[in-house]
Amino acid sequence: MGLFLFSFRNVLSQRQKGFILWEVVIGLAVFGVIAGAGMKMWKIVDQGRFVRTCEQIQTIVTQLRHYKCVHAGLPEESALENSQALSMASSKIWDTLSEEQWIDGVSSSAIHPSKVYPKNALGGGAGLVRATFNERSGIWLVLAKETQHGLNGALFTPKEAERLSTTWGDGSPDSINFSAKEGMGISEGGCVEGKSFSKNSHRSCIVYLFVMD
Repeated sequence: MGLFLFSFRNVLSQRQKGFILWEVVIGLAVFGVIAGAGMKMWKIVDQGRFVRTCEQIQTIVTQLRHYKCVHAGLPEESALENSQALSMASSKIWDTLSEEQWIDGVSSSAIHPSKVYPKNALGGGAGLVRATFNERSGIWLVLAKETQHGLNGALFTPKEAERLSTTWGDGSPDSINFSAKEGMGISEGGCVEGKSFSKNSHRSCIVYLFVMD
């Protein structure tokens, strides 16, 4: 009788172990499906943010050009700096165009409360500089994330920057109307490698778009 009970318990124990193993396998499979669906959903959401940002960029550039055509210039445009996209002159332009309802989405900086700029769906914003890129001088739109030092943090992945370049330039990191650079703190090659965009998937790029002379 004792031998029978021992054998029965042994079989039961092995079956319980088998059930536990299957439960673990099924649990891992379910987790994998959920994780895969979550990643796919995140990519869709992220892509949606990029599309909305692209639409905003188009609107901003168009409205800046229309405003200059109507008013023969932008407010404080002569005071725009060549390196600081979050300058007082840039803020004055955004503030004026927002008050006159030429553009939407302008709000105060969280880090520099006295400055304002249009914020986008990717968590960055737009600034203006008077600079020369690729031998073209004029007013350029800067698309970046805000840091303690201004609008100079990486906002786009190299792939996103390349898509913008296809729309605004010739598909390369540098053209007459487009320029992509590494954001602050990003090592050389993080956004651009030679004359091509980097293959990494991190947000490492700042984008400059030509607006007007």
